[in-house]
Amino acid sequence: MDGNLRVQHLSSAMFLKLFNSGAAAKLGAALAEDLIPPPEKSNAAARPRQAPRAAADNLQRLLHRIDLEGRPLKLGWYGRARLANAFKWRLLEADFAQDVADELTQVMLMHLITPASATPVSLPLTPNRAMRRRMAKKR
Repeated sequence: MDGNLRVQHLSSAMFLKLFNSGAAAKLGAALAEDLIPPPEKSNAAARPRQAPRAAADNLQRLLHRIDLEGRPLKLGWYGRARLANAFKWRLLEADFAQDVADELTQVMLMHLITPASATPVSLPLTPNRAMRRRMAKKR
């Protein structure tokens, strides 16, 4: 009987751990905060759009933080949902377009669920010389 009680205690502890996802929500908001540009004193309409290279650097930094801070949490499906929800809502609150917030959230989640051994060290976010040649030939 004692062994059965121990198994029941372990399963209830695992169940509670599954729904204890406060750290995931905090991480999601923190990751989104990194992508939000600092407020400028001039009007927002006059602010220039972010250069593609700066956007690529921000994305690389986001993926690196997911590797460093997100993977060690070993989030289950509920933790990943809380992470993604907090991330996406913080981006939407910061006036990101809906499609941009959706795409960033999807990239973040796909990177998180991909095994670390399968993720490349650096993603080719800008076309290299060979890719530019192929794209020019297609035109």
